[in-house]
Amino acid sequence: MIQYLCQVYSVQDPRTALYTVFTACSHPLSMGDGLVTAYGSWNHVKMIRFLIHVAISITSSALALLMCSWILEGFTFTWEGFLLAILVFTLSQAILAPFAFNIARKYANGLLGAIGLVSTLLALIVTSFFPGGLHISGISTWILASLVTWIVTSLGVWLIPLIFIKKKSSGS
Repeated sequence: MIQYLCQVYSVQDPRTALYTVFTACSHPLSMGDGLVTAYGSWNHVKMIRFLIHVAISITSSALALLMCSWILEGFTFTWEGFLLAILVFTLSQAILAPFAFNIARKYANGLLGAIGLVSTLLALIVTSFFPGGLHISGISTWILASLVTWIVTSLGVWLIPLIFIKKKSSGS
């Protein structure tokens, strides 16, 4: 079976053939002939997936910060610092989430369920340190901003790819 897949997709590596089969119909960049065949190597596919993940994370962070500024009075940012706030929040969230998970797993196993909220709060704290960007005032605003940001980014990272895949598959 794997030899047949290698012949069909004109590849030597069985891993590449299997990857092509699993991504040919489900990946947003695929047009039916497989990503590895279309883009030439396994590393290109990894880079494309990474860049798509980064774009989705930045988009969901932007939506979350906008939503917080619309519904919370103590949550403000300047439009000049908005891009900086998005990038700092996304980067700090990407760095702090695994760190907070490992710390909680090692020292406070009962907090693993709330680790997303904790890492979101930490990312908001880091983002607020940069001048000209984000300003959060009041304890209740910090708590609600963490909750709203966590919900919006979680839903965004989950729904944005579904919307993107749906549009690409219905258009072809």
